[in-house]
Amino acid sequence: MNEQLPVPAFLTPAVPLPQRAQRIRDLVSVARGCIIEVGHELIAAKAELVHGEWLPWLDQEFGWSEAAAQRYMQVARAFQIPQAEGFKGLTIDATALYALSAPDVPQEARDEAVARAEAGEHVTKREAEEMVAKARAEQQQQLEDKLRAGIEAYQAEEEGRTKAAIKEATTKLRDDKKALAAKIKEIRDAQEQAISDPEKLAKFMARAIGVPKLTGQHYQLLAQILGRGFAVGNKTYSPQSPEELRRQEEAMRMASSVAEAVRELAGAPPPESLLASCYPVQRALIREKLDDVMAWVARTRIALSAYENERI
Repeated sequence: MNEQLPVPAFLTPAVPLPQRAQRIRDLVSVARGCIIEVGHELIAAKAELVHGEWLPWLDQEFGWSEAAAQRYMQVARAFQIPQAEGFKGLTIDATALYALSAPDVPQEARDEAVARAEAGEHVTKREAEEMVAKARAEQQQQLEDKLRAGIEAYQAEEEGRTKAAIKEATTKLRDDKKALAAKIKEIRDAQEQAISDPEKLAKFMARAIGVPKLTGQHYQLLAQILGRGFAVGNKTYSPQSPEELRRQEEAMRMASSVAEAVRELAGAPPPESLLASCYPVQRALIREKLDDVMAWVARTRIALSAYENERI
């Protein structure tokens, strides 16, 4: 049986439960608006303080770290002043506000959260994170579509330039087939070089998608779309996705561990003396995994033979 806790003397126990629930909802709504207003006040205070005074002021006045203050300020920047009053009737959890206010969150996720709350839905942190993930995926797809279109336009422009150059060369060298063939090869080589030139491609693509210059994200996507890696400055971008690169790194780590385990096993004492030295739980583990190990060894023999045959 649940023990009934005493009601503190300063509360009014006579208030009906539905009314108390409404009061709680009202207070939560006020709290959401306060988060935004606190953020606005912090932004204003930081603007008034001279360089070097911000962190000491936060600590002296509130005992806050910069990260704590930034949470309020991010919410205030993400949900502007006209929206602050509107939050009084919206059921968006404070934790959802924080999740939606990070600088890299697409505005579409915030708009969807507000729209769903206006329709009466209760937006939790988990739902906000799902909206953010969905908006980021859509944003990534839109960017990829723009880059693909830009690459096609770039290649078409280079092909048009190449055809014009070949037509001009054909007119000039029509009577010298050998010289014409050499000139056409030179023009085609120049086209391949232009298409593969990261700097020239980057300038064209920046104009195509309407940005001052490409970011690392753009270059990574370009490498994946083109199916080849290329270097920009001291940074190399791989055509593989980050997930594929992580899987490769994990496989390389495992390969090193397995090679070391095989080396240790090859130099192990005879099984009889080894098993005699094992604890019962260790013998049980060996018995449980031995068939899997033997199957792996058999597949490894076949794979190694295939590699040897390829080398021959």
